[in-house]
Amino acid sequence: MTVRVSSVRIKAIAHATEDPNKIARAFYQVCPEETSLRKIEKAVVKGHFGNPIITLSLTISGHLAESFFSNLWSLLSRRDCETMIMDVGSQLDEQGTLHLRLDKQACILGTIGLKGRDPVKVEVSFRGLSDSKEGIKGFLRSIDEHGVSSVGFRCSS
Repeated sequence: MTVRVSSVRIKAIAHATEDPNKIARAFYQVCPEETSLRKIEKAVVKGHFGNPIITLSLTISGHLAESFFSNLWSLLSRRDCETMIMDVGSQLDEQGTLHLRLDKQACILGTIGLKGRDPVKVEVSFRGLSDSKEGIKGFLRSIDEHGVSSVGFRCSS
């Protein structure tokens, strides 16, 4: 069975003190060039104290999602890649979606790295998995060893 990235959803919030356009540009730091034609959805919600908060989200699928993941992997540090592989189980939900948290401020400045607080959230969905944790771990190890390939990763399940 071949494991492939099927869709990616990128989400972040812009607090009242932040420029949502800078955060939108940060999304595109990670996205492949052809994704820049996609529109980022924005919604205004109220924070705990009534302050305005803007949520931003972008969903991509198919070959654009695979290109996104390939680009993201190439931009992460070696340490972040190793962390993703080691901690994959804690980053998966019940449906096998991989949840990553990128440093929002670093993304705005043009650097990509993992971070827990005030993140750009990235949800990566896969197809072709029979065992989410081991399948995705194998997929990430294969990428780490051979680079991302548009043909996906063949697992032995």
